[in-house]
Amino acid sequence: MSCTASGRSSASSTSDCITSSYSSGPAAKPGQVKTESSAISRSGRSQNPGGESFELMPGLYAAVDEETVDRIIRTESDHARFVAGLVVWRRGELSAEIERGAWYVLPPGARLVLRKPSQGLWEELVRISQLRAISI
Repeated sequence: MSCTASGRSSASSTSDCITSSYSSGPAAKPGQVKTESSAISRSGRSQNPGGESFELMPGLYAAVDEETVDRIIRTESDHARFVAGLVVWRRGELSAEIERGAWYVLPPGARLVLRKPSQGLWEELVRISQLRAISI
């Protein structure tokens, strides 16, 4: 989903940018549905965007509180990726799934995370992962 039009943000808030989402996960309680919105903010950023944000890798931050996400939508949506959803694992659960081969794991890359358009990104990542698995 894009929050931009003609190179400028056309959205003013999270609800304008992310219209609906459903999230759950392995650690969710039965019947629990929780919606979360977040922004992954641009590579090369020299400082944390504030609020409830954390650095994913050097220069790339995830903002998870509504006020900060809304500010990023208004001021720098061309340099951010917006996601809706939340998956939670219990301690050790994700590691066990990776060991069983349920997930592909690739080194992180800010350019890839923020690539626009994102159409075909999933297929590209699966192809890269499969090629890496074969070459080992």
